Amino acid sequence: MRRVVGIGSTCVALMLVATAALPQTANRQECVDLVVLVKITRQEATPYPNIPGVFIMTWPWTLTLDVERVIYGTESARRITLPILLHAELNSDNQSFMFLLRRTATGYVTAEGSQEIVRAVKDRSGALVMPIPEPLTPEYLFPQSWIPADYEQYLQPVDYDYRDFDLDSPPSWVNEYKAGSDWLTKLDGHIYAKRGLLLDEVPNFLARNSLICR
Repeated sequence: MRRVVGIGSTCVALMLVATAALPQTANRQECVDLVVLVKITRQEATPYPNIPGVFIMTWPWTLTLDVERVIYGTESARRITLPILLHAELNSDNQSFMFLLRRTATGYVTAEGSQEIVRAVKDRSGALVMPIPEPLTPEYLFPQSWIPADYEQYLQPVDYDYRDFDLDSPPSWVNEYKAGSDWLTKLDGHIYAKRGLLLDEVPNFLARNSLICR
């Protein structure tokens, strides 16, 4: 199953509450033309395909993305219309997301990979981060995503509002914290990831792994 924003077997259960997963994991991350920080302002589904005896996992949707910032690439438009396959509406909740996109003759599509859509969290310092609450398994690393296999050397301490990346549920995070996880901490009754990746490093990761479209 292709995950959206999930970053590990436990975290997947948490993140699927916030976003819709797509069925099938790309064997290799596609090249990337544009990386943007966006708010999802509209989601429109085509009619559900009603085929007797067939269970449809995904069908075409159209997302309207309001661009807050270009992290990599060049794009002056402040709004992008994106065709995508989903099985449910993304629960955006006024959150920001990082999208990895590929340019086509008719517009943009997602650059297929296991992490082409990532929940973006603003650190209290103002930096955009991807909190990492547990070790990443191979399907979330290059070549299946943009995250380098040696990602741990790039992890930085993160300090964010717990509501932006809620680890207080499901209870499994409490259990992991109580078990003495080196990846989690607790402050004022809330569980946090200790470290994360800086999203400003994404262009460097793309270049290093030859994931920039030519």
